[in-house]
Amino acid sequence: MIADVMPGGSLGGPFLCAAGTLTYVTEADGTRRLSAVSAVTGVNFNSSIAIDYLALDRFRTDINGFGGPTLEPADKRTPLAGVRYDYFRKASELEIYRTGKDILFATMGRLSGDWVPDAICFYAAGPPAKNLPTSNGWWFYGLADGLALRGGKTERLFGSDMRADYDAAKRELSIRIMLRGRDQPFGDFASRPATDITVATARVTLNSGGGGSATLTGADGSTGTISGRLFGNLGIGLGFVFELNYPNGDRIFGAIAGDMNLI
Repeated sequence: MIADVMPGGSLGGPFLCAAGTLTYVTEADGTRRLSAVSAVTGVNFNSSIAIDYLALDRFRTDINGFGGPTLEPADKRTPLAGVRYDYFRKASELEIYRTGKDILFATMGRLSGDWVPDAICFYAAGPPAKNLPTSNGWWFYGLADGLALRGGKTERLFGSDMRADYDAAKRELSIRIMLRGRDQPFGDFASRPATDITVATARVTLNSGGGGSATLTGADGSTGTISGRLFGNLGIGLGFVFELNYPNGDRIFGAIAGDMNLI
C-alpha cells in the first residue's frame, strides 16, 4: 500500500520543478543518475502529477496530462541513502516514499531525468479527499524533503519535520516546517547529520475540494509559496509543495506529506 492506495489504484497531487544547473553521472547499467544541483534559475508551481499504482513496483506517471515515465520492477534500484524511498531508474529517476510507520495516508518523492530535462522535481500525492474535517482538535504530522541551496552548498531536506493544525470553522491549516539540511544530497544523505536551517510557516485556507495555497515565510527575510491539498481514503493525509527565496539568492524548495491525528 502507498498513500492508502492498493495496487490497481491511483493517486496524485502537487508537483514542483526547479530548473537550473544539474550534473548527471552514468552508472554501470548505462542509466544516468542525478548527482548534483549547483544552481536554480526558476521554480514552477503550476504542475500536478498523477500516479497509477499498476502493480507491485509498477508505476505509470502523468505530468499535467502530457504523460510521464512508466517504471517497472526491472527498473528498481537500491536507494543510495537506504531511506524509506523506493527508487527506480531508467531514462528517468523516480523516488516514491514507501508509506509505513511514519506516513500512512500520503506519499512524496522526487522525479528527474528525460521527462523533466534540466530540472529536478518534488511532489506529494495521495487519493482525493472525500470529505473535509468538520470539527476542531485535528492536526497533521509528517515529513519534508527537498533541497536547500544556500551559502554555496546544496543540502537535502529529508527528515525535516512538519506539523499543521486545522481550524474547521475557518477551514484553515496552520503549517509549520522545521527545515534541516544534510550534505551529500544525492548520496548517502540519510546517514549525515542534520543542520537546522529555518522554521517556515504559512496559513492556508482550503477550498471546498481541500486544496489551497498561501505565502510561506521563514527567517532572514525569506519568503515564498506553498500549495497543495488534503488526501483521503481510509484516513486523511495532506501533501504540499513549497519554496523559499532569500534576499541573497539562496533558495529552498521541496514537498511535505503527513497524516491527520486527533489531539
